[in-house]
Amino acid sequence: MKKFLLSLGLLVFWTPIVFAQSKTVKAESGKPVQALRIYSVGPNCKSLSIGKPYITEEPKHGKAYLKSQNVAVDHQRCGKITVQATEIYYRSKAGYKGSDSFDLSLVREADQTSSGGRETQIFRFPVEVR
Repeated sequence: MKKFLLSLGLLVFWTPIVFAQSKTVKAESGKPVQALRIYSVGPNCKSLSIGKPYITEEPKHGKAYLKSQNVAVDHQRCGKITVQATEIYYRSKAGYKGSDSFDLSLVREADQTSSGGRETQIFRFPVEVR
């Protein structure tokens, strides 16, 4: 009986994880570059929560950071609207040239997913610094 309850507890709190390879980010040494912009638009053309993004693996030769702000976008269905977005930036150490990478995790709670369960997506960002 104890084994069954322990197993059931693991099933209830299990978090699906999806790993995605992102396109290579092209950066100039020492200068910030936007790697990605994340936002979500609901059926009423208003911003929806994207979840909680975190840098989970820092680059070895620079810095990755998040910036949340309102941005104007030209949405396919809604036209020109302003949405709350999170932008992911990378900046290498001054003078560094070569390869780097970082990981971003995006955690979505049950009410933000189509499956009704908590999900974590992990994005790997390869970086090419010139």
